[in-house]
Amino acid sequence: MNTNNIIKIENITKKIIEPNFISGFTNADGSFMISISRVNTLKYKYRVTPLFVLTQMDRELLDLINNHFNNKGHIILDKRSKCYYLRFNSIKNILTYIIPHFDKYPLRGKKLLDYEK
Repeated sequence: MNTNNIIKIENITKKIIEPNFISGFTNADGSFMISISRVNTLKYKYRVTPLFVLTQMDRELLDLINNHFNNKGHIILDKRSKCYYLRFNSIKNILTYIIPHFDKYPLRGKKLLDYEK
């Protein structure tokens, strides 16, 4: 048997992030926004998009959070600031994943008011 072709597989455990951690993290590094952009091809010329964004320099942490939300977000690197952004801009995904999460694991303080708006 040629041992050079054997791939050793270690015990791999799926990393899971605590849902309350996500809410606390959002209090510090999250934003709820509405984006309004002009799109001449649309009937009313404007697109209104809800956004939920988390900002972090640690890509692995955002990957864990995105995994919690069934990987429905998009992680983007801003090369200038060297920060990663986890963005949710689909109404369907915000209604299916983001709102139920924060209804079950509420935010605190001013961020709760932003979420409620």
